[in-house]
Parts: sequence; C-alpha cells; structure tokens
Amino acid sequence: MALRVERVAPNTWGVFDGWRLVSNKLSSRDLAERALERLTREQAGRLRPCLRCGVEIQSSHAGHRMCDGCRQWVASQDHRMVL
Repeated sequence: MALRVERVAPNTWGVFDGWRLVSNKLSSRDLAERALERLTREQAGRLRPCLRCGVEIQSSHAGHRMCDGCRQWVASQDHRMVL
C-alpha cells in the first residue's frame, strides 16, 4: 500500500491509497500529513510474542497479542470470553 497526501478540494486534504480515500477529509495539509504518519505506523505493526504460547506474531495493534491458534483455543474453552 503506497499512501500519499492529496488535495481533495480547495482547503480540503486527504490520505489516499491509489484512488481510494483512506482518511477523513481534513482542513489542512499538516493534518493530512499527521494522518499519513499515523496510518503508516498502524500498517507496519510489529513482532510480539503470543501471550499463551510465545510464538512471534505480527501484531497490528495493542489488543492483538495472541496467535490465531491460541485465540481459537481460548474461544473453545469458554464461549462467554470476548476476543
């Protein structure tokens, strides 16, 4: 994904991926640049160990801390748990 900042209309900016607007319409280029930085950081994620088994996973956000296998196992143990 190659994100970029572009003018949408006079005094309106946005972050685009190809032709698709992936941010809100923003009132300044500075705000659009900040949104671009945030979206780029979110895309990157980072490697973290699974809380249950320890295998390295690509974590996309702060709440993503278990591998898919462990998430399925936990869900099968107690259907009331929210993942």
